[in-house]
Amino acid sequence: MGKFMGVLENDGFMEDNKLQGNRVNYHIVLVFLEELKDVGFSVRNEVVDVIFGPFFGVLKKSKDGILVGKVTNCVFDELLKMGRELLWKKKMGVDCDEKDGDV
Repeated sequence: MGKFMGVLENDGFMEDNKLQGNRVNYHIVLVFLEELKDVGFSVRNEVVDVIFGPFFGVLKKSKDGILVGKVTNCVFDELLKMGRELLWKKKMGVDCDEKDGDV
């Protein structure tokens, strides 16, 4: 999984090729979160680091403002929203299935 995500970051998001298909990168970001929403189980921190590493790389290094905006809006803003919902549920005493994951 780490190798795949590394390829996504280095040969996809961060490629300096002038023929790069930016719209493909934008689409990957949009689809990524939609697929992630359906996972429905907790994961360990190490897995989160691998999965979100390329997106952190985009935020740190990318000069493509549109891609940075899409990553921020489609991935991290949505994760914050999910986190707020989880905190609200815990505060209200709603049973949250956490299984054995960290996140």
